Amino acid sequence: MDSVQIAVCDNESKDKDMVVRCLQQYLQEKGRQAGVRVYDNGFDLLEELNKRYFDIILLDILMPGISGIEVAEVIGKMYSQAKIIFLTSSRDYAIEAFSVQAVHYLIKPFQETDFNEAMDRAFCEMKRKEKQISVKLGGGVVTKIDIEEIDYIENYAHEQNLYLKRGKKLLARQSLSFFLESLQPLAPGQFVQPCKGYLVNMKAIRIVQQDGIVLLSGVKIPISRNNFRSIRDAYFDFGFASHT
Repeated sequence: MDSVQIAVCDNESKDKDMVVRCLQQYLQEKGRQAGVRVYDNGFDLLEELNKRYFDIILLDILMPGISGIEVAEVIGKMYSQAKIIFLTSSRDYAIEAFSVQAVHYLIKPFQETDFNEAMDRAFCEMKRKEKQISVKLGGGVVTKIDIEEIDYIENYAHEQNLYLKRGKKLLARQSLSFFLESLQPLAPGQFVQPCKGYLVNMKAIRIVQQDGIVLLSGVKIPISRNNFRSIRDAYFDFGFASHT
């Protein structure tokens, strides 16, 4: 795994220093390598997220200008897979915290054991998401996408439309061949190319027909006549293997 990137965001200097000390001690004890960046407010963190990716974000909730909950909501819309650990002096925000899919909620002042548990949970969640690819978006933004979130990829004017679960869509500034080469080692045989300009996730397929591939979402993807038999057989083999 590449060096983990961690952000700490807290407007209170004393609390921020405490978090950084706990984090450094945790990383040393676990023998983990990580890049750590510190921010005084949510606006600076969000601006930085337009330029870099963070795996874990330790985020204070009660900050002036923009709260940690609001920051987390924006991060979610950026398709970030970052694991968020909330820091707060109040239990009143627990429901809101988990509504934005935080992995943990620490009450300040916290014990070292509680902090370590939160970090362990974040790293555990990261391990479950190791099958990710880096996607270049507009403006130089790079994000990571869990490959299981991809239904299909469609070539569009030298860029790629990534159609994700729950109706989400991204425009990537990379070639279709890049995605094919990136996905194959992570999930051998899971993504197929039914015709020029498309990549389809086998797990998103409902049925393979001669005139097209029907996805679970109801979308129909074109299939070339020459590829129909090989795609149909590959789909059968993939489905059989996934249930054995």
